[in-house]
Amino acid sequence: MSSTTVASVLNFGNLILSSVNAIIAFSLFVYVLTHNLRSAVARAFCALVLFVAIVYVVDISLTEVRTSEAASMWLRFQWLGIAFVPAAYFHFSDALLRTTGSASRARTVGVAVGYSLGLLAFVLAMSTDLLVNGIAQKDHFFHLLPGPAFGIFAAYYVLASMIGWLNIRWAR
Repeated sequence: MSSTTVASVLNFGNLILSSVNAIIAFSLFVYVLTHNLRSAVARAFCALVLFVAIVYVVDISLTEVRTSEAASMWLRFQWLGIAFVPAAYFHFSDALLRTTGSASRARTVGVAVGYSLGLLAFVLAMSTDLLVNGIAQKDHFFHLLPGPAFGIFAAYYVLASMIGWLNIRWAR
């Protein structure tokens, strides 16, 4: 009979929460996409929840990974979601502001720049060690180590998220 540890309970709880988040994000994506495709806000929201769903689906997939090579591939692929979340969030906030009549050329350019930076971050994470550099394992949990340019990405992530949050407050 195996003993239950705090770590095993937390690990199971994390798996349950990741599964719930992935299911809800994907369900929202499908529902909004099929019912509101003509709305710019709905399309931006779909992008946001799709990238969030990718992050959580990879978290779920990692529970069955046993080698560092496989974990590295999955964790680097997870950057598809991680890299594009700030751009999608800013895009969503811009679409909300547009519905209030506040159109801005600078925000439109910012959305394009955000998605371009997301693509660049994803390509760098997949093909170089600039953003993420190597993999570490503690027990059976894998995680990527930060690369030399990770701080720049983190600053962009925080800045884009803060501006998106301010835009949403302004739209409200």
